[in-house]
Amino acid sequence: MVKAKKDLDREKQENQQLKTELSYVKSQEFIEEEARNKLFMVKPGEAGVIVPQELIKEKIVKKEMALPNWQKWLNLFL
Repeated sequence: MVKAKKDLDREKQENQQLKTELSYVKSQEFIEEEARNKLFMVKPGEAGVIVPQELIKEKIVKKEMALPNWQKWLNLFL
């Protein structure tokens, strides 16, 4: 009986979480975010910029290499 009650409570909690997620997915905010991120859409008056992944990775590597070794060690432990 106790196990069944725990299972029921867990299922109710999961159900509530799914309902919350569903309401967010149906929201205008989510739709706009997906359109911007996945379809590269922009609002009127905005300019879209697409940056190749190679440039992003290259910039990260250069930034990491620019730090002195003592600072890299400090960042590792802090």
